[in-house]
Amino acid sequence: MDSFFFSLMLTGNSILLLILQQHIIEKEIVVLIFLGFVILIWICRVIITIILQWFGIYDLIFWIQLLVFLGITIILIIPFISIFF
Repeated sequence: MDSFFFSLMLTGNSILLLILQQHIIEKEIVVLIFLGFVILIWICRVIITIILQWFGIYDLIFWIQLLVFLGITIILIIPFISIFF
Protein backbone atom coordinates (compact mmCIF):
# COMPACT_ATOMS: atom_id res chain seq x y z
CA MET A 1 0.00 0.00 0.00
CA ASP A 2 2.90 2.34 0.69
CA SER A 3 4.16 1.84 -2.84
CA PHE A 4 0.79 3.01 -4.20
CA PHE A 5 0.85 6.24 -2.20
CA PHE A 6 4.52 6.85 -3.03
CA SER A 7 3.71 6.43 -6.73
CA LEU A 8 0.72 8.73 -6.31
CA MET A 9 2.96 11.38 -4.71
CA LEU A 10 5.55 11.10 -7.49
CA THR A 11 2.85 11.30 -10.15
CA GLY A 12 1.34 14.37 -8.48
CA ASN A 13 4.73 16.06 -8.27
CA SER A 14 5.42 15.24 -11.92
CA ILE A 15 2.06 16.69 -12.97
CA LEU A 16 2.81 19.79 -10.88
CA LEU A 17 6.11 20.18 -12.73
CA LEU A 18 4.33 19.87 -16.07
CA ILE A 19 2.00 22.66 -14.96
CA LEU A 20 5.00 24.77 -13.89
CA GLN A 21 6.80 24.21 -17.19
CA GLN A 22 6.85 27.93 -17.99
CA HIS A 23 8.74 28.59 -14.75
CA ILE A 24 11.23 25.87 -15.69
CA ILE A 25 11.78 27.50 -19.07
CA GLU A 26 12.33 30.83 -17.31
CA LYS A 27 15.05 29.08 -15.23
CA GLU A 28 13.60 29.80 -11.80
CA ILE A 29 16.07 28.13 -9.45
CA VAL A 30 13.55 26.72 -6.96
CA VAL A 31 11.56 24.98 -9.68
CA LEU A 32 14.76 23.65 -11.29
CA ILE A 33 15.91 22.21 -7.94
CA PHE A 34 12.49 20.61 -7.45
CA LEU A 35 12.64 19.17 -10.98
CA GLY A 36 16.10 17.73 -10.34
CA PHE A 37 14.90 16.20 -7.08
CA VAL A 38 11.88 14.54 -8.73
CA ILE A 39 14.07 13.21 -11.56
CA LEU A 40 16.50 11.74 -9.01
CA ILE A 41 13.65 10.11 -7.06
CA TRP A 42 12.12 8.61 -10.24
CA ILE A 43 15.49 7.23 -11.36
CA CYS A 44 16.25 5.73 -7.93
CA ARG A 45 12.77 4.22 -7.69
CA VAL A 46 13.03 2.55 -11.08
CA ILE A 47 16.54 1.24 -10.38
CA ILE A 48 15.46 -0.22 -7.04
CA THR A 49 12.37 -1.76 -8.63
CA ILE A 50 14.48 -3.37 -11.35
CA ILE A 51 16.94 -4.77 -8.80
CA LEU A 52 14.26 -6.09 -6.44
CA GLN A 53 12.13 -8.35 -8.61
CA TRP A 54 8.99 -9.47 -6.77
CA PHE A 55 7.06 -11.35 -9.43
CA GLY A 56 9.62 -13.81 -10.76
CA ILE A 57 8.82 -13.00 -14.39
CA TYR A 58 12.20 -11.36 -14.83
CA ASP A 59 12.34 -10.86 -18.59
CA LEU A 60 8.88 -9.35 -19.10
CA ILE A 61 8.92 -7.15 -16.01
CA PHE A 62 12.48 -6.00 -16.74
CA TRP A 63 11.62 -4.79 -20.24
CA ILE A 64 8.42 -3.10 -19.11
CA GLN A 65 10.23 -1.28 -16.31
CA LEU A 66 13.09 -0.33 -18.61
CA LEU A 67 10.66 1.16 -21.15
CA VAL A 68 8.79 3.04 -18.41
CA PHE A 69 12.10 4.33 -17.03
CA LEU A 70 13.20 5.57 -20.44
CA GLY A 71 9.81 7.17 -21.10
CA ILE A 72 9.74 9.00 -17.78
CA THR A 73 13.35 10.12 -18.20
CA ILE A 74 12.62 11.52 -21.66
CA ILE A 75 9.51 13.34 -20.39
CA LEU A 76 11.42 14.86 -17.47
CA ILE A 77 14.41 15.90 -19.61
CA ILE A 78 12.29 17.73 -22.22
CA PRO A 79 12.25 21.04 -20.24
CA PHE A 80 16.06 20.97 -19.97
CA ILE A 81 16.37 20.35 -23.72
CA SER A 82 14.08 23.31 -24.44
CA ILE A 83 16.19 25.49 -22.11
CA PHE A 84 19.56 24.69 -23.67
CA PHE A 85 18.62 24.42 -27.36
